[in-house]
Amino acid sequence: MLKAARQRSAVQELMGIASFLAWASYRRGELADAEAQARWAIEHATGIWTIDALAHLVETLVERDELDEAAAELGRMHRR
Repeated sequence: MLKAARQRSAVQELMGIASFLAWASYRRGELADAEAQARWAIEHATGIWTIDALAHLVETLVERDELDEAAAELGRMHRR
């Protein structure tokens, strides 16, 4: 899916895939990968994919006990 979306330059589809990868990495316990995927998706996404990626980022940060960073991310998104 990722390769096909890249070939088509389907930007929003790529954001959805990145957000899903963040969730999948989180579920596998690969928190560094989950955080990286979620941050990338937030940086490039619009609309619902931004919100979805933010949810995965905050979930990952909470799991890592980085509560201040999770709150900061929520605050930054709120100010967007």
